[in-house]
Amino acid sequence: AAPPAAVFRHLADVENFPRWAEDYCERLELARGRWLAFTRAGDVTVELTADERTGVIDLWLGDETRCTAFLPLRV
Repeated sequence: AAPPAAVFRHLADVENFPRWAEDYCERLELARGRWLAFTRAGDVTVELTADERTGVIDLWLGDETRCTAFLPLRV
């Protein structure tokens, strides 16, 4: 249990991705200006946008050229 604002800040920080998605993301690394997640399924690029006003966090996963898998989070 945590206040919504604290939950939002935690999820909106891309560096926390391995903490809350630990079954998927083993570690995260910044490479060539992009976040790279090392997963059991292979390495994926991660992009995250967040709007604190609406509580909307959009997480995009993909290969090194573009992110195509979309995971919407709402707080």
